[in-house]
Amino acid sequence: MQPQDISDANAALNAPPQIIHAQLHHPMMQPGEPSNLLAVPAQPPAPPPPQPQVVRWFSPFPKSICTYEGITFAVDPRYIIRCHVGQGAQGIIWSALDSQSPIQREVAVKKMTNALDEVLASKRLLRELRLLRHLKHENIVALTDIMLPPSTNVLLWKDVYVVYELMDTDLEYVIKSGQEISDDHVQYISAQLLNGIAYLHRCSVVHRDLKPGNVLIDRNCRLKICDFGLARSCARQPDMDSQQLLTMYVTTRWYRAPEVSNQRLRT
Repeated sequence: MQPQDISDANAALNAPPQIIHAQLHHPMMQPGEPSNLLAVPAQPPAPPPPQPQVVRWFSPFPKSICTYEGITFAVDPRYIIRCHVGQGAQGIIWSALDSQSPIQREVAVKKMTNALDEVLASKRLLRELRLLRHLKHENIVALTDIMLPPSTNVLLWKDVYVVYELMDTDLEYVIKSGQEISDDHVQYISAQLLNGIAYLHRCSVVHRDLKPGNVLIDRNCRLKICDFGLARSCARQPDMDSQQLLTMYVTTRWYRAPEVSNQRLRT
């Protein structure tokens, strides 16, 4: 090695270290643009934040609870239960005072226990409610209200409460009571009954269970037809056959219509 080379090597060893600036390119910079940023290794993407769990809250509806002879009524607060009126094939009926009506009128509250358990009973109830929503006549019982269930939780939808206008009694009780009925009473009651039936037929509705127990009457001999569970609409639909199938079974056999009883014999 030459002396000059040795002196250059010693000078290089004794010289202070030089700072080397690395030319890095940031992803947001144009190629060729100098940068003094240090290179950072790529990090894996952060996991998405956990989704909050959806808590379903069921909204309860306020109810007034009362009990009569072991039977519990859970009605809307606007109705004040007064006394027991009667009991039919589908449920028990109580009279109540509607506190929100302008004249504080009395109504009939009908409770149908476990009305949604059987398919057949549910269909009859739905059919009656749909018909009474559209039938408006002085000789047809009026549907006043359908109460909401106790909660939005469908598991608690068991009993159905329906509100009708209140009548004093039915025609069956009047007939069996033994009280004297004059010819004028018979004519007046018959005229109202035929008037209500004529209205139903104009609406293409057949009652199919017309009997004294389903004819309500008050002390002024005002008459109203009720219980449309077996009623049918005979209006011809464009997408249906001209002949609709009707069940031959009618609950009260003594009041079966002739066309229903003799349906098997017809050709």
